[in-house]
Amino acid sequence: MDQVYKKQVFVIKQIKDFNVKQRYHVWHPAADLFETKKEFIVTLEIGGMEGEDFSINYYKDVLSISGNRAGEEKEGSYHRMEIPFGDFSNSIKIPGDITTESIQAFYENGFLTITLPKIKPIHVEIAEE
Repeated sequence: MDQVYKKQVFVIKQIKDFNVKQRYHVWHPAADLFETKKEFIVTLEIGGMEGEDFSINYYKDVLSISGNRAGEEKEGSYHRMEIPFGDFSNSIKIPGDITTESIQAFYENGFLTITLPKIKPIHVEIAEE
């Protein structure tokens, strides 16, 4: 029993002495996909950026957004770190056909909003012979 207790105390001590260090990894900002009668709207929550910091691509029904949010170099160690920085990406499957020439994106107040207009149905007349 004493050995189990000693192991638990050792593990707890390791956890208490642990300081979160800055890490490099790709992270995924939170995203919403919303549909109206005329378009799909994708919104990403990602503050601290400029519009030119994003790369937005659409290929085979998948909208891909990527970029890099610069982190602040600080001396010391984090005790809690929940705000990610560095390279990020997010890929979202769009559940319908869109007009790729009319995709629009804007960035405001920490939100990137991308509108993807749906293809308008084409009515085909039947020719009589």
